[in-house]
Amino acid sequence: FLDGLASVELARICNDALAAIVRQYPDRFRALASIPLTADAGAAIAELRRSMDDLGMPGFLIGGNIGGLPIDDPRLDPFYEEANRLGAVMHIHPMAPAGIESMGQYALVVLVGYPFDTTQAIARLIFSGFFDRYPRINVIGSHLGGAIPFLAARLDSGYRSYRDCQAIASPPSEVMKRLYLDTTNASSAAIGLAADVVGVDHLVFGSDYPHVVGDLAGSIAAVEAAIDRQHHDNVLGDTAAALFRLTT
Repeated sequence: FLDGLASVELARICNDALAAIVRQYPDRFRALASIPLTADAGAAIAELRRSMDDLGMPGFLIGGNIGGLPIDDPRLDPFYEEANRLGAVMHIHPMAPAGIESMGQYALVVLVGYPFDTTQAIARLIFSGFFDRYPRINVIGSHLGGAIPFLAARLDSGYRSYRDCQAIASPPSEVMKRLYLDTTNASSAAIGLAADVVGVDHLVFGSDYPHVVGDLAGSIAAVEAAIDRQHHDNVLGDTAAALFRLTT
């Protein structure tokens, strides 16, 4: 992460470049803004407004942690308040997680660490009451939300058992129904579980392409194997198109 003015300048360069691509192919692409969250809140809010109001972006991309700062840190509240006012899409993508020093072998950062970062980020949003405070932010979790669908019942158990987990009005499994998940996962069984947890209408297609572990054809096949045919068009495109304000 860059700090201060450097992060603001880089975010503007990236967002302007992405907006230029969208203008060239307006019926094919939408871009999510890069936001300089390591700068002061005012700069982050200004770039969000510019990206959405002037560049036409539907929302922003955020890391599962911001240079080690938890995604639910109160210092981010002014930014989230503005994102909520704008009705932004917020796509969570993992960053280097806590404990990365033990993940040097076997590509564990990519294979385990990143999904863990997403899992922890979404769990924090759930237990901190984020979804109640900011109901107009549409949150998308990358890679099926990490392990979130698998852990739904365990998080509910925590809600019943630990005072620290009881500041929310509903069990985590209910809150999860307000979450969108992208389908980046090689397992049709995992996609089916995610559909059961968040609802098939809250799945959007993802493939990780062109990352080395991405598999576009395999990702489509996994969705088609996991989801009833009547929902294929929605999961493979229409739901995301509606979220990103792309006319189909």
